[in-house]
Amino acid sequence: MRLNRSLLLAALIAIGATGWILSGQFANGARTDEETAAASETSAEAPELTSVRIRESVAEPYRSAVIISGRTDASRHIELKAQILGKVVKIGATEGTPITAGETILRLDPEDREARRQMAKARIEQRQTEFTAADKLANKGFQAKTQRAATYADLQEAKADLAEIEEEIRRLTIKAPFDAILDDIQVEVGDVVQSGDPVATLYDLDPILVVAQVSEQERIKLKVGQPGAARLLDGTELTGTIRYITAAADPATRTFKVELEVPNPGMEIEQGITTGVVLPLPEVFAHRLSAGVFTLNDEGRLGVMIVDRDNIVRFHKVSVIDSDADWAYVTGLPERVQLISVGQEFVTDGEKVRAVPEEIVGTPEAKAS
Repeated sequence: MRLNRSLLLAALIAIGATGWILSGQFANGARTDEETAAASETSAEAPELTSVRIRESVAEPYRSAVIISGRTDASRHIELKAQILGKVVKIGATEGTPITAGETILRLDPEDREARRQMAKARIEQRQTEFTAADKLANKGFQAKTQRAATYADLQEAKADLAEIEEEIRRLTIKAPFDAILDDIQVEVGDVVQSGDPVATLYDLDPILVVAQVSEQERIKLKVGQPGAARLLDGTELTGTIRYITAAADPATRTFKVELEVPNPGMEIEQGITTGVVLPLPEVFAHRLSAGVFTLNDEGRLGVMIVDRDNIVRFHKVSVIDSDADWAYVTGLPERVQLISVGQEFVTDGEKVRAVPEEIVGTPEAKAS
C-alpha cells in the first residue's frame, strides 16, 4: 500500500521538530546546572556581610565632678582648762561672740600670790648680795670657793622661786590662744576650779571647713589642693580647696573623709550647717555616648563596638566617668572612632561588616553601598 507523499512529509517534519525541541531542553538543562554550581561556588566564596549603622564619635574636653552632701566644721576646736587651783573672780567675754587672740576670757583670784612674788624678788636681791661678797672674798683667797658655790646655789634657787610664782600669776588669767568664737563658758563668778577643769570652748571658723564622706571610687579621683565648691541651704555659694583626705576608710561606712577649706572672714558661717559639695575632677578627653550603644564582651566587661578602616568590628572596653538619664561620658577610646550605633549586638569582634553611615540611611547612596 503506497502512503500518500504529503502525509509522509508531514510525519517527518513532525518527528524532526520534536527532536529539535527535546535536544534544546536537554542542552538548556545542562547549562542551568553549570550556572547553578558556579553561583553556589561564588556564594560560598563571598558570603553576605552583616549591615550595621555607624556614626563618627570624637572625644572632647570634659570635666566631671564628685557631688556629695557635707557639713561645715571649725578648722580648730579646743576646750580651755584651768591650770591652777583658784576662784573665778571675773569673766571678761561673752558666750557666742568673736574673741581675738590674747583677749581675757576669765580671771582667778590671785590671793597672796602678789605678796609672795615681792618676797621672792627681795630674796633674790639678798642672795645676789651674798654671792657678790663671797665671790670677791674667794677671789682674794679669804674664803673657800665652796662657800662661793653655796651662795651661788642660793641665788639660783631664789630666781627659780620667783619664776614659779610669776608663772602661777600668769595662769590666773585665761586668754584666747587665737581668734575664735567663744562658744561656751562652763563656769560662773565664784566657782572654784581645779587644775584640769574645763572653763571655756572655742571654735576657729576662719577658715571654715566643709567636711564630706566619699566612696573608694571617688577617693582615688581626688587630690589635696584641688578646688571645690559648696552651697548652703540658703543658697550661699562657697569656694575653697581640698586641704585633707583621710588615708584610711571609716571601718563602719567604708568611706573617706574629705575636708574642703573655705575662707570665712568675720566668721559669719557657723559650724554644723548642711551643705551640698561639688568637687570638680581634672579635665580629660571623653566621648559622649548614648546608653543604647553599649554592650558587654564575653568577659562581662562594658564597652562599645567600633569599625576600623577595613570595616572590621573591634570591641573596645570603656570607663564611664559621668552619666545622666540620656548620656554617658567615657574614656578608653581613641580620639576619633567609627562607632556602631545599630547592630552591635549581632556582630562579633574581628568580623567584617557592611558599614552604613547614619546620615545616609534610607538614601539611594545607602542602597548602592
